[in-house]
Amino acid sequence: MAKNKKKIERRSYGGGTIFKRKDGRYGAAASLGNDENGKRIRLNVTGKTEEEVQKKMKDLLQKMEIIDVVETTTTTIDSKTLVEDFIKEFKLKSLFGKKSISTRTYENYEYSLNHFEEYFKGKSIGSIDTSKINKFFKYMQDATIGKNKFKYSQVSLNRVKYTVERMFKRGLKKKYILENPFDDEDDFKEPESKQDKKEILALTKEELIVILNILKNNQLVYPVIMLMLNTAMRTQEVLGLKWKNIDLANGIIQVRKAITLQVNYDIDGKKINRETKLSTTKKGSGDRDISITEGMVSILIKWKKEALEISKTGVKDDDYVFGNSQNTHWTYSGFRVNVNRYIKRNTKDINGLCLHRIRHTVATILAEDGATLFEIMQLLGHTQGKTTMKYVDRASKKIAESNKDRLREGLIIRLGLD
Repeated sequence: MAKNKKKIERRSYGGGTIFKRKDGRYGAAASLGNDENGKRIRLNVTGKTEEEVQKKMKDLLQKMEIIDVVETTTTTIDSKTLVEDFIKEFKLKSLFGKKSISTRTYENYEYSLNHFEEYFKGKSIGSIDTSKINKFFKYMQDATIGKNKFKYSQVSLNRVKYTVERMFKRGLKKKYILENPFDDEDDFKEPESKQDKKEILALTKEELIVILNILKNNQLVYPVIMLMLNTAMRTQEVLGLKWKNIDLANGIIQVRKAITLQVNYDIDGKKINRETKLSTTKKGSGDRDISITEGMVSILIKWKKEALEISKTGVKDDDYVFGNSQNTHWTYSGFRVNVNRYIKRNTKDINGLCLHRIRHTVATILAEDGATLFEIMQLLGHTQGKTTMKYVDRASKKIAESNKDRLREGLIIRLGLD
């Protein structure tokens, strides 16, 4: 009697078949049709894991510049195409694997398109007009979690609108569809969230005192928070620091890298996993040098001495500055969870900490003390003044009052009006 054989999973044409070999390794084979002589074209790769094999196959297909050719020969896109197929083609051909789009950004686009696909699944893309788009966004606006708590923020609605509109624009340009429902300026209604807008504000003096009094007892977290307060660095930039980036003798920190969350996909654009990676600063334009106080230097020197005993952090040039008892470096989510869990466990006065508020706090304090917009921009690593102004919240009114007093006093002195 023949033994039952495990069914081999078949991927889309050109995607390949993945299988486990007798030696325990994994293999993948992709059939690319026949060459001009009728000979079958077949690629083979091997690896220790399925993920390794998938990546190798994807890299090989991209290197040979045949991924798009294979997909194009097997797909016909027009106004009769179902929404789910139209979205799949858009993701693979216009978004997936583009150097200008990070994997995390692609994940956000994919998430946005999932809402649209779920609502219109089974409908042809050409049947969707402006009125149906409006109904879709009204459905999202009215969606709730629990009692009277609206589900989607304005940021989420804007992201969905941007991604779906981008898909329709491309479809029109490619002549897949005859019209873009977003082009009807008279009938299309911009989505507006019903959520209460949550504004990120600077920490008050009272909040800061409570938070620091609690966290000073957490040896793994306190140095990180203090460095953020002394430099206004992003959490991801602080966690991405290596000892070679810090000149303790001269009190200089070189901000060059940041930890980021990379999402890995297979050759069909299906999510495999997520992993923390060291990457460039935000948008690659946040590189800067920051001077720190003697007090902050002392905190870092103390941490460097203690790190080997209480964490897995190393102290060599290429080691991460901050780690924890489990790993040589933090992930962003791991650090955030650890901070908030510790705060909630030790006080009822504050319901956690939004880490981004620390940057707002530093920017606001500097603005209140008379720092110029350019000086704050340099510290925060911003390239546009309008971005920086979002951080200077509570200081704005105070600055306006101070400027009014300065102008009045200046005119009195210069014009002899006293």
